[in-house]
Amino acid sequence: MTPIETAEMTIPAPFLFTREQYDQVCEWGWFGGYKVELLDGVVWNQNGKEGLAPWQWSQEEYYKILDAGWFIEHRVELIDGEILEMPAQKNLHAMGISLADFALRAVFGPNYWVRVQASLDLRPRSTPDPDIAVVHGGIRSHNKNANPTRALLIVEVSHTTLAYDRGWKASLYASCGIADYWILNVLDQQLEVYRSPVADASKRFGFRYGDRTDLTAGAFISPLAAPTASIAVADLLP
Repeated sequence: MTPIETAEMTIPAPFLFTREQYDQVCEWGWFGGYKVELLDGVVWNQNGKEGLAPWQWSQEEYYKILDAGWFIEHRVELIDGEILEMPAQKNLHAMGISLADFALRAVFGPNYWVRVQASLDLRPRSTPDPDIAVVHGGIRSHNKNANPTRALLIVEVSHTTLAYDRGWKASLYASCGIADYWILNVLDQQLEVYRSPVADASKRFGFRYGDRTDLTAGAFISPLAAPTASIAVADLLP
């Protein structure tokens, strides 16, 4: 499993474990009676219903690996049981995050937490780090030891991961009831607004968004959670 690249996208690749890390996980006893092996840095489960398949990591396992320091200098997410390594962040991407962060903080104010590239525990085997997530309640009102499990709005700034953000990420967020999902598409210089989650068995997580609106500079957008606010799309685009 390697990154899949086109002119528009990169699908994140699995995090690659070293032999020493794999041996440590085996010593922790997580694999139980399962037959597993390390191939090219990926832990494979040979007991899957469809034969050889990547090991499905739980959030508990993911956080223990995180505490062990193995992700230092790596940008990773747990998506559907797979630990995926995100591609390097380009400056255009960083600019989009900062612009969206600034605009949304001005709209939502101190009674909301605008989180930047911080984890959400959305499903038992999915802990994404969206570029922006707006959650209800000021920072100090939240549990210090647990990530939020809901968000009012999620924004992904997309350049090389456009297909991934439209596909896996959109299906994941729709399946978790995220009502308002935006892709700041810096490649095509537009804001893609996804709303109205609906069931769709053909999608990875069994859901998709029923409504999509593409907005360019000159248009304005109001978050569902702040309907009286108006944000200029031009203020979001780098």
